[in-house]
Amino acid sequence: MRCASGDGVRVMVRRFFPVVLLSLMLPTLTAQACSDRTKPIAVGGVFGFRSLMVPKHSVILRNSCKVSLYIHDYIWDRIKGGNATRRAILRVFRGTGPAVVELPVWWNGPGYFNGYYRSHYLDLGVVAHQANVNGSLKVTLAQWHSYVSGARGVGFKVVAPVFAPNVAANWHGDQVDPALWDRIKARAMVGGGLTVDAPPAFFFWYTPAYRRFVVHEIRWGKRHNLLVTLIISPDVAGANFLIVTEKMISYLQSHRALANRFVVENYEIPVGVKNYVNVVGSEDNCDSVLGVALWLSTKISHG
Repeated sequence: MRCASGDGVRVMVRRFFPVVLLSLMLPTLTAQACSDRTKPIAVGGVFGFRSLMVPKHSVILRNSCKVSLYIHDYIWDRIKGGNATRRAILRVFRGTGPAVVELPVWWNGPGYFNGYYRSHYLDLGVVAHQANVNGSLKVTLAQWHSYVSGARGVGFKVVAPVFAPNVAANWHGDQVDPALWDRIKARAMVGGGLTVDAPPAFFFWYTPAYRRFVVHEIRWGKRHNLLVTLIISPDVAGANFLIVTEKMISYLQSHRALANRFVVENYEIPVGVKNYVNVVGSEDNCDSVLGVALWLSTKISHG
């Protein structure tokens, strides 16, 4: 694997050799044999999402019984090639269990899920039991109840608001706005889950108060028996994406704050970044989405 840089942390040939060997020794351990539940890790993203059409890019991940497809609605709606591309990606991930999807909030939940969601997802054969939802505070709590009801009507079990206090407006000094946090908690309790969007590079760049809150957020969700998911994305990590991810997972473990599930994805290229290396890519590129997911799959037990 093309990940050796001489610093020990990044020599992934040696690290992942046991995973490769296992895949060769146990040919019956295939994606088709472990497809009955949502997996602890989901992989996807925006920039380079079409690379998931190529089976060799994710073969170890898909055969690990730990990884399923992550569909971000932004790119799913705009992807080059339309339904042909969508169906090709779904074919590659067939047998890996239910997908996890990232959706926008909508004021008319039943209308959204029985209209747009049905035509763009269900009619293509997408099966998903967990939705991570952006913008949950843009609707009233009553509208959120309706949105969750609409989601459950098409098969979702968990409808989780996405939240981390990633902008200054979320803060009062070194405390997260308590009214804001109360509104997020109310929505999480309704939907049965809470999704934390804390990019590892940002996690260590931002304040100690931010790190304390992320730990608190994860612990709060687990204490209330919610499905807690951590989104791992590169932000501006570049060639340090794997390194900072390892560091963050170690930090959360030491603070007894590991999430129940993980998403590894990217977004569009950050402004000003050239030679972007954090594409969805393939599992033999350690700082791609799939490369980081492959490392994570060696640290996370089966779901």
